[in-house]
Amino acid sequence: METYNKLSEKYDKCLFDNVQKFSENVLNYYPDNTKDYCLFYPQFGYKEQRKGTFLFYGQAVNGWPAAFSVNNSTNEFKKLIDHSLFYSNHHHSKHSPLDWVKIRWCKSYFNSCEKEIQDYYKHSTYYAYRSFFWNVVYKVICDHCKFENGRKSIEWTSKMVWSNLYKIAPSEGANPDGTEQAFQQKGALELFQIELEELKPDYCIFLTNYHWAKPFLNSLLSLKSLPNTNENIEYCGIYNDIKMVVAKRPRYGNSDKYAKEILSTISL
Repeated sequence: METYNKLSEKYDKCLFDNVQKFSENVLNYYPDNTKDYCLFYPQFGYKEQRKGTFLFYGQAVNGWPAAFSVNNSTNEFKKLIDHSLFYSNHHHSKHSPLDWVKIRWCKSYFNSCEKEIQDYYKHSTYYAYRSFFWNVVYKVICDHCKFENGRKSIEWTSKMVWSNLYKIAPSEGANPDGTEQAFQQKGALELFQIELEELKPDYCIFLTNYHWAKPFLNSLLSLKSLPNTNENIEYCGIYNDIKMVVAKRPRYGNSDKYAKEILSTISL
């Protein structure tokens, strides 16, 4: 399959090193570990040679198909990087890798798609409309870009990249716990910095809460804080001309209110 878009070889090497170091840390601390993990590679809504407006961060992803054991060999870890890249580039020829969010937004929309699209994206039971994260994301982008069809626009994914602060998470669900975060944090900070350096978005939005975002923000030496008065925005700053916004991360919330507050913050 054609690679739709990706980060540099430097990034891939850092991701590989992070997986290896994480695995070593787990085995040193838990020699009898039997838990499997999964690896996330950032997912693009636009092709190479283009620039995205938004970079959205979640906390971590779990249940992602690029699964691995910490007992894997070096060669298996190399294949894992390729697998994670392949899965994040997985897309129908008429769509971008991120378009799965729109196609699998809800059952009625999915059923309205042409048969070849349904056949391609039928191997999941997930519908994105249930997600607070994705509801905020599409509303922020549609309202900011003022598309002709407003929030009914289907082009909003073309303005963004989706990433997560921690690239390694348990395969069977739940975020990495505090120990699992510590085992990968050095590499996670390096990957975060490379993402900002290479993607150069106008806006970097953390739908994570400040507690999760803090070590990543603290790793940016030239980050400048900006004033903020919005209830659900926990931090606002600027780094190398990138507006950085951290929002609270409830399991459920008023996505319209959050989108409005994020847009208010980035307009300052």
